[in-house]
Amino acid sequence: MTETLTTNKPATTLLRLASGNGPVTRTVLTTPLRDALPSEIPIIDIAGAFSDALADRKAVAQQIRAAATTSGFFYITNHNIPASDDVGGLQVLNREGQWIRASPVPGTFVVNIADYLQRITNDLYVSTVHRAVNRSGRERISMPFFFGFGLHESCAVIKSCLKDGEEPRYEDIGCDAWVKKRAQAMHKTDADDEDAN
Repeated sequence: MTETLTTNKPATTLLRLASGNGPVTRTVLTTPLRDALPSEIPIIDIAGAFSDALADRKAVAQQIRAAATTSGFFYITNHNIPASDDVGGLQVLNREGQWIRASPVPGTFVVNIADYLQRITNDLYVSTVHRAVNRSGRERISMPFFFGFGLHESCAVIKSCLKDGEEPRYEDIGCDAWVKKRAQAMHKTDADDEDAN
């Protein structure tokens, strides 16, 4: 007797994002939001970054690199910055296209790799799609800190991020031009959404 096993693929939807390189779409599972696994959003102790020992600093750098190249999102601890609240609401779109809950972890704050780092590392580091949704009924305070380059600088792929013989995926661009491209892309996406409604 032969047995046939049928599996159904989960339903998906498309998420459209604005990028300085034009519209980007991500396939998103319509599965329920779930808590992130420790392997999906690692907690990195950065105390070693302040050590006099080069090996300690390199160990922290290796952990950050591993997180930046896999999930693009991580928590850091032992940073000497006042702790975050426990309200939560942060959600991350993982590589499988599922929204996962980035619950508050006591004594940490969240680091998100963004488009600049993805661009200058030639897609080695991952720019993560994320959102904040507060359904707790409690006030949620968030203070994002955006770190980028001076507008007079160039946003070029770092040569050490290229494998032997690999070409950069992105052209050199002035940071001021990159910011303008991003703003124009967001404006175009908003206008397209309004036209669709």
